[in-house]
Amino acid sequence: RDVERSRGLGDVYKRQEMYLSVKDARYMKWAIYNVLHWQQENAPKNILHIHGNDDHVFPSKHINNFILVNKGTHIMILIKAKEISELIYKNIP
Repeated sequence: RDVERSRGLGDVYKRQEMYLSVKDARYMKWAIYNVLHWQQENAPKNILHIHGNDDHVFPSKHINNFILVNKGTHIMILIKAKEISELIYKNIP
């Protein structure tokens, strides 16, 4: 079992490394522009916002009305996929 766990964790780290290695200049330019020029005043109704309290890119102290993922980072979907899937399943009618 420990071998299975470590193998699974290795896969998570490989995905994390791949995610963090994306250095496409067009994507980065698009992402930075859109974050800096975000115009939405109010969140759409019926939205499920799941957010980590360890996200240093978009700190949770600046965000309202979200479901908290404890120790969730900006890349938590790679590390906490099962927990996030369970939150979605529990909160979508």
